Amino acid sequence: MRDWLRHVWQFIIAVVRQWGVLVTGGFVVALIGVIEHLSGRSVSGWPLWSALILSLIAAVFSAWRKERQNWERLGGLSTFSVTPKEMVSVYKGRTTAQGEILAKNYNGKWIKVHGPVQDIRITNFPLIWFENVDVILTTSIEEPGIHMTFSRRWISRFAVLQKGDIITVLGKIRYVSTNHIKLKWCELLDVGTRDIKEETRNLNRE
Repeated sequence: MRDWLRHVWQFIIAVVRQWGVLVTGGFVVALIGVIEHLSGRSVSGWPLWSALILSLIAAVFSAWRKERQNWERLGGLSTFSVTPKEMVSVYKGRTTAQGEILAKNYNGKWIKVHGPVQDIRITNFPLIWFENVDVILTTSIEEPGIHMTFSRRWISRFAVLQKGDIITVLGKIRYVSTNHIKLKWCELLDVGTRDIKEETRNLNRE
């Protein structure tokens, strides 16, 4: 009974936090603005309450989704250990159509990857107030490229990283292609330093 009450309390706190983010982040304001624009009058009474209830429903779903992602991540990591090179090898000696059928078995699995940053790009969509970070990681020509997508909360972390910095990332496989793997819902676990010896060799060449 005590654990049940503790879980209920934690759920309430998570929902309240998510609801606070939606309200202060402009979700409710934007929703009310749309209603006012469509109706041609100020929102009050039941439309206002409807907007608040919708934001609360969105907060409940957001809290549930976050816990669901954590649960999937922990479950996937305990059983999945195939390397990126092994994943793209399903295309070897087969047509693309045949390889895609086999590669679908990896979709939705969580995997941890490690290597140097090749490129970082911040993408934004002003009309829907949406931003994310796209990162490409490669280790060698023989290895497949890892294309990763991070939410906007990682922008400040990646803004200071440079090409060649070593990172460790946890992500969920979106798809496996012939020469690269696409990850979503990524989390940056660790940031290392670039290979000093390699940088010295590059400077000497210059």
